[in-house]
Amino acid sequence: MPIDEGLNIDLRFLILEVKKQARASASVVDKPSPAKIKKINVREHFIDNLKDTLESKCYFNIHREEEGQINHFRAIITIAVNLERCADFFISIANQMSHVKEPEEFLEFDIKRYYQVIYKAIDAIYPALSENNLELAQTICDYEQVFLNLISSAITRLFIKPSMPSIRLCLRIIWSWHRPSATTNRCWMITTMKQLL
Repeated sequence: MPIDEGLNIDLRFLILEVKKQARASASVVDKPSPAKIKKINVREHFIDNLKDTLESKCYFNIHREEEGQINHFRAIITIAVNLERCADFFISIANQMSHVKEPEEFLEFDIKRYYQVIYKAIDAIYPALSENNLELAQTICDYEQVFLNLISSAITRLFIKPSMPSIRLCLRIIWSWHRPSATTNRCWMITTMKQLL
């Protein structure tokens, strides 16, 4: 089902803003500064408002549409809520970086790899929804598994090298990327796409 033009614009803006937050978060991890951390926190309200606007429009449409189209609007709500949660994780990472005294300690973890996976997953969201592409939705879930494997590998390395002065902080940052609550919502994109079919 083609996305309604108003929802289409709002959803694309939300995806764009969350990707900007991801890039801003990567920049903070690379070179933390109070100005960067403040900037990423300021944009939180804009993302929250976009998510709320999308939800309101979807609920409005759910009450007007026929049964077959309701799942489409539910899918958009699920995507918007999960994107907003991702943006919150990026803010959490940025805020944790304000406590880092030696950011160069993160170089050996090649954090850019994590963000590359995130960017690919974010870029696949809109095409997966607009084309009702279940295979692309599965690809997003596969990216999640790649991401979890990177996290698992990083945690293992941290425990092998306990002499690292910032080990607790590293664990906190990694934990903010993947909290246990996220596992209950594993592969939300594939679930969302199945609702549409």
